[in-house]
Amino acid sequence: MDIEIEESPFLGRWTLLEKFSGGMSDVWRAHDAITEMEWALKIPSDEIDATLYEREARVLLGIEPHPNVVVLQSIARYRGRPVIVMQYHDQGSLRRWIGAPRLLVDHALDLRLAMQICDGFVHMKQHGIVAHGDLKPDNILMWNREVAAVTDFGLARSRRDRSKGGTRAYMAPEIAAGCDIDETSDIYSFGCTLYEMLGGSCPRLPAPEPIEGIPASLEELIRACMAKERQRRPAGFEVIRERLAGIYNDIVGIDAPEPLEALDLGALDWTMRGLGLCSLGLHEEETRFHRKAVEIDPRNAEALSRLADNLRERGLLEEAKEWAARALEIDDTFHLSRETMGSVLDDLGDFEGAEAHYRKAVALQPEDEETWYNFGLALQRNEQWAEAIDAYRKALALQPRLSHAWSNLGITYENVHDLRRAEEAYHHALLHEPCLPQALENLTALLCREERYAEALSFCDEIVRQCPRNADTGLALHGLGLAFLDAIQLDAADHAFAAAIEIRQAALERNADPTMLNHLAGTHKMRAVVRLRKLPRQLDPRLVIEAKMEIDEAMRIRIDLIEAAAGTDDGIPLPLMHDYAMTLYTCSGVMATMGDFSAAISTATSAVKFLEDLASDNPEWEGDLNLCRSNLAELTRIAKGLPRPS
Repeated sequence: MDIEIEESPFLGRWTLLEKFSGGMSDVWRAHDAITEMEWALKIPSDEIDATLYEREARVLLGIEPHPNVVVLQSIARYRGRPVIVMQYHDQGSLRRWIGAPRLLVDHALDLRLAMQICDGFVHMKQHGIVAHGDLKPDNILMWNREVAAVTDFGLARSRRDRSKGGTRAYMAPEIAAGCDIDETSDIYSFGCTLYEMLGGSCPRLPAPEPIEGIPASLEELIRACMAKERQRRPAGFEVIRERLAGIYNDIVGIDAPEPLEALDLGALDWTMRGLGLCSLGLHEEETRFHRKAVEIDPRNAEALSRLADNLRERGLLEEAKEWAARALEIDDTFHLSRETMGSVLDDLGDFEGAEAHYRKAVALQPEDEETWYNFGLALQRNEQWAEAIDAYRKALALQPRLSHAWSNLGITYENVHDLRRAEEAYHHALLHEPCLPQALENLTALLCREERYAEALSFCDEIVRQCPRNADTGLALHGLGLAFLDAIQLDAADHAFAAAIEIRQAALERNADPTMLNHLAGTHKMRAVVRLRKLPRQLDPRLVIEAKMEIDEAMRIRIDLIEAAAGTDDGIPLPLMHDYAMTLYTCSGVMATMGDFSAAISTATSAVKFLEDLASDNPEWEGDLNLCRSNLAELTRIAKGLPRPS
């Protein structure tokens, strides 16, 4: 199947229409096929720390909207990186107005806009966002000629080098010197921005020219905001707002306008924000947002369907089925209601019922690639390979850049032993998303099975060279290591795991995320496994020492994570306990290799006890429990000098 690659990114439901700014992020005007509205989409560059960007975005999604703040509406994904979805302002930024007669002459308008900027900062401060980090005319968007809204709150802090955050012409001296961003830094930038609004150009520091035609009180306030020392600036935006209101009263002769009220969120807003949390993997928080949408509009079929799908993701299948049924009662011709019920029934094991709903969904919306893709997933899970291939191909005919569809098409082709088409599908997936972990791992495994090891190893170096140094890249490299390990290509596996550790450590320096720390421990554990596998071939005692170092580091990380989680309200996550038990399993092997069978048996016994407790409520871990039991039995047999059973 031939495909055509466009220059603009592919973002599923959003069609990108126009790129209107770049730099640290590309900002696009985009049309949403679901809401039939236009939005602004911000796609961060590799200079942005994606993990910290996501954490800031998570906070911003929970903030109620305000007329003077461009608040996040949702989050999408592009090549593993977060994409911010915001309201679109067709009047552009304040930058377009700088130097225009309207601002240079109408000082009352300048003051009204300046007070609105202050109101935006006060609103965000009330919600715990105390610094912006890059205030300038470009980051003040115009709703209309009378209403301004500050954008990019909190996101400036996601730059890798925070001391370089901001734009130099508006940057406070202490930030240029490497100090942390705070409210006083924003006040300095505000002073520079207000000077430019009134005077038509940036202040020429350190001694800017006086602005002609403005009251001395306003000149004094601007200079106070731009004071070199933090302590000489106004104490906060509330103080500045009050002083601006007094100046407005003196100039215009009437009281300054009152701050605008915060805006209420509708069902659509809560739904979109919930989907944003879904893209971050925060499904429990997502549930709360979808429940609010349903509370506001209990007859909204989309809100009900999204809640049902979220509950399905969390494994709450019976409750998910109830909400999906309600959505169908309200509108059984809405394709998403049918699709959601299909997904729920499939997870419940009722594939016949699931298939019926999926077929109705694609009949209702035959031009929706996501519906065909999800139908393909259901068919693939139930080993209906030919029909799954047909569904994926229909999805890709509608949207050739659906990387996950290409990847799953490759898996399906492998299951019908069509390796040529499988390889072609994986390459298509990586063409659109070069660091897609599933496609990389499966393609590497396929190449290893065909003994094309050099070609497979080249993917590892390509990832290190091209992909951002973030959690997704670390995951992709770890997956390649597993594929090489399965193919008994131990040097290549070690190379991939070492690269994964380097990437993950670099990402953790910017943000010590517990999930990423646990993944790092997992990669250290696998490097220990590689060394144990090498021993029978190389008989190098250094391998034992290196294996001990790797497994000790994995144990240290996971013990630290368990101790930290034990002190929280949520307690220790069960997957973390499972990972710790499997680390004990590997550790017992290292100890046995070192000849310390007493410690090995003790450690293996602990692994079995942990997994017995976990597997009683989680049958998917029964296989690991049996593996650990076999390991314990074998260690005990060797320690006692007993013969291997026939």
